[in-house]
Amino acid sequence: MQSILLFGGMSDERLVALASAQNVLSTMPGFTPWFIAPNGAVTEVPATEVIAHQKPFEVQFAPKGVPFAADIHAAVRDINGRTVFLCLHGDEGENGTIQKVFEDAGIRYTGSGAKASATCFDKLATKKVVATHGVSVAEQITLTKGNVKATQAAITDFVERHQKIVVKPIASGSSVGLHIVDRSSDLAKVAFAVATSGHAYMAEMFLEGREITVGVAQRGGKVEALCASEVLVQKGRAFDYQGKYLGDGITEVTPAKLDAADTKKCLELGVAVHQHLGCYGYSRSDMILTAKGPIFLETNTLPGLSKSSFVPQQLAHRGIKLTDFITEQLELATKR
Repeated sequence: MQSILLFGGMSDERLVALASAQNVLSTMPGFTPWFIAPNGAVTEVPATEVIAHQKPFEVQFAPKGVPFAADIHAAVRDINGRTVFLCLHGDEGENGTIQKVFEDAGIRYTGSGAKASATCFDKLATKKVVATHGVSVAEQITLTKGNVKATQAAITDFVERHQKIVVKPIASGSSVGLHIVDRSSDLAKVAFAVATSGHAYMAEMFLEGREITVGVAQRGGKVEALCASEVLVQKGRAFDYQGKYLGDGITEVTPAKLDAADTKKCLELGVAVHQHLGCYGYSRSDMILTAKGPIFLETNTLPGLSKSSFVPQQLAHRGIKLTDFITEQLELATKR
């Protein structure tokens, strides 16, 4: 029986999910694609229609067919014992919401469970968990949602203490809504954008070092690091959505050009946080490699699988076919 590939979603990251779905469907035929629209409705679409869509990181996907279910809760009855491969990013796809729906219904799916997903989607909760295991994390503060004056005061004080900071949503990914702030920044403008965004935000001290990301996968009964990649950011730019997915001012290097000792530290950190956080199947963790070693930033429980995403890059470096990786994840789903 064919497995279902679930993509799209209601989050700001549904375009990334579309690009991931295209790559998976192009690489491994046989899935039945289900698309979740921004309003939550679910439509079964031909794989050819998904693959043919142009500029996935920029143009929204609109299926030609009509929805068969108003939301994922109603769609559950049509899964009929099939395994669901999750090509979702952000919000309900990564915060444990859909995972909880499937767990309650006894449906097999790929990726981490509801509890681990919810923890990892909350950057503060994630850092709290790993810190209890001795993992180094950056100092941060929580910003007041909806209060521009209080947000500006907090950002101003944090900048004074650290000179340069990162302001980002507590629960989001794909570098959406990220701001790099220093004393020369328009703090009033940043504060207004943050406080009125509708999202909860945090400010984190900017760490001087190399931006490293490590993919981790369960293979052959054990958890192993795939590879370390490095993000090289041009001066004056940030690793935001345009840089990450449109190649604007960003260079990605896989494998990262690190010495053996630093490589070992980064890979070990990736595996350790995957286990500390209770992740399942695969994950990808971001860190800054400083002079004192790697400092953990966050973990993605459903990292991108598009052609340009880090996990496919790292799989290729290891000589692991994407089809084998997908098959392994589907097999793991049946054992959870």
